[in-house]
Amino acid sequence: MKVRVCLTCALVLLLATAALGQTQEGYVAVDVVKVKPEKRAEFDAIIKKMVDANRRNKGDNWIATETNYGEWNTVYFSSLRQSYKELETAFETFMGALAKAAGPAGMAKLMQDFNNTIVSGRGEIRRRRLELSSGSPADASGMARELGNTRWIRTTIIRVRPGRALDYEENLRTIKAANDRAGLARYVSQVVAGQPGTVFLVTTLAKSLGDFDNARPLREILGDSAYQRMQKVSAEAVLSTETIINRVVPELSNPTDEVAAAAPDFWRPKPPPAAKPKTAAAPKTE
Repeated sequence: MKVRVCLTCALVLLLATAALGQTQEGYVAVDVVKVKPEKRAEFDAIIKKMVDANRRNKGDNWIATETNYGEWNTVYFSSLRQSYKELETAFETFMGALAKAAGPAGMAKLMQDFNNTIVSGRGEIRRRRLELSSGSPADASGMARELGNTRWIRTTIIRVRPGRALDYEENLRTIKAANDRAGLARYVSQVVAGQPGTVFLVTTLAKSLGDFDNARPLREILGDSAYQRMQKVSAEAVLSTETIINRVVPELSNPTDEVAAAAPDFWRPKPPPAAKPKTAAAPKTE
């Protein structure tokens, strides 16, 4: 789901731009929403209504995550898109599903209720930099399986000084080569709309939080000489870095069938069986 941040539009685009597609080019659409702590239960209930409307009416798809290590009550809605045109099409698909489920008046109320639960929202478009990434699945089915089995996402955000983007790209190429040799999967993207300046993001997907315990230090992967060169470039080219860890939230997500098929009990658990009514005890006879 992705959004721009006009708040009404923010939710729509946010929820509307998250379908899964794996190509060798494209974008990641991300909407970031900061939820009022006292309104979190209400926010979740609203998103669940949108999930249900899109699932029942063949609407759009998205994956939701929330920040556990970083700023709390921050929720991300993410998807892969092949083009800007697909962003627009996804928005229309989402709105159509919502209107079919709730009608125009009900849809407008749902959007306003959503706006009332958040502090702010931001939409981003990130260009996928596969030439700087390592370990990306070769096809759509492979990516669907990987996303379907992902439970945690760690992202390092690198903000680069003006005019130093190409310098920092060389660092990322060096890291990619080392990751390729080590067989490590890392995904690199670059913000092209929604944040000021030049921003790169390096993302790792994990099945459990404990998987991050197995991460090898970058110095070990690169070797001392390459690591020192990289550190020098970073000191000159980087304004700041930040690492956050997000947890996947299946109940606020509407993944594609291919993603859900990788772990159906996680993404679409069956409701518990209805409790059987108690039968009256037979009267005692003497």
